[in-house]
Amino acid sequence: MDNLINKINKLSLTNDNLMKRLVILDNNKENNLNNFTSQIVKSINKIKNNTFFYPKVNDTLFWCYIIKMYGIEEYDVNNTNRFSYEKIKKIELIETIRNNKDTLKKLKIKKADIENELVYNSNMSISTFIIIMIINKFNVIYYNDKCYYEMSGIGDKNDLIIINEKNNKYGISMDNEMIKIDDIRNNRLIIENINKPIKAISNYKLAELQHICKKLKIKIVDDNDKKYKKKDLYLFIKEILN
Repeated sequence: MDNLINKINKLSLTNDNLMKRLVILDNNKENNLNNFTSQIVKSINKIKNNTFFYPKVNDTLFWCYIIKMYGIEEYDVNNTNRFSYEKIKKIELIETIRNNKDTLKKLKIKKADIENELVYNSNMSISTFIIIMIINKFNVIYYNDKCYYEMSGIGDKNDLIIINEKNNKYGISMDNEMIKIDDIRNNRLIIENINKPIKAISNYKLAELQHICKKLKIKIVDDNDKKYKKKDLYLFIKEILN
């Protein structure tokens, strides 16, 4: 009988039992929070140890923007609610665009085009990304294995964001001092218009196209060592850049 009473007392909702259960719950919550925080810290440190970080999401450029503006922690803590977070932040970006009409006018950019992209496109384009960075007073270098684009003189020279494109994904530099910017400039073709990397053929002389081909590692002679014509070289370049 005594054993039965003791068992009932342990299960009953007495003040002592309630306090014991609350302490257990609090300890579990604290342990879970500590484990969650520890996982985030490990993840962030792992990311920061890389020269470039390529967000593991569909809209990589949007998250490159978030990382630059708010820090890598913002990317990591929003791991489970990325979709809703993207929607909210893109609405905020539209408001930012509307408040910077003069900048868009100088860049000859239509406000409606950027707004439509942010609302209806699942991925941010490199041109929209660059415009947003310019509005936020950042200098930008974007490059892939063939060419590069640079927008400087916007803000302080230290306010630089470097974006690399690899396998159709974009990554952001986590440490600009680790990037050899001169190598980017010397070993790639510079493009003046991010939306039109190559001009019309009438803008080039044969020698200029041959120089571009050498930058892009395109052969300027055929298998019989006969030089390609201007039209052929232009088509080779266009195929790679577009």
